[in-house]
Amino acid sequence: MNALTARLGVRNLTIIGTVPYALIDAHPNQLLLGATLVVRGFGLGASMMPTMTIAFASVPKETAPSATSAFNVFQRVGASLGTTVLAVVLQRRLKDELPVGVDSLGQVEPGGTVARGLAESFGAPFWWAIVFTALALLPAFFLPRRRPAADNSAGGASEAPPARGARPRS
Repeated sequence: MNALTARLGVRNLTIIGTVPYALIDAHPNQLLLGATLVVRGFGLGASMMPTMTIAFASVPKETAPSATSAFNVFQRVGASLGTTVLAVVLQRRLKDELPVGVDSLGQVEPGGTVARGLAESFGAPFWWAIVFTALALLPAFFLPRRRPAADNSAGGASEAPPARGARPRS
């Protein structure tokens, strides 16, 4: 998966893993959906670690506990808000597909024409999820690609920290 991540990039993996869900119909390919969910998970997972590492590296040590709490709150609120928006989009789409006189999904005959239309309604929230994913990954374009080189112009060469287990010099 590392080669795939390197070749396609985590942004693309995340979006590629979501597209089959946006194209869902009444008879989805379970194997395809499962495989693309794994690809999406790798894309999201591979994007989170570098993002959080860079975010925490930019925070002074004395404010790290507050930053940890803030990051946690932002992630939880953002996830809840995103889930709510997608649920409302799905609910609206399902409501639009129900014929006049049918008040609930329990009244829909499985496998019928209405059920097929309802199944296709699930694609809309996933298109929204693709947009959310692209928007969430936009800040990644502004992250530095490499750590800036240490400034040795002050005259003295910086000394590397001792290797693990090495004894300090006397």
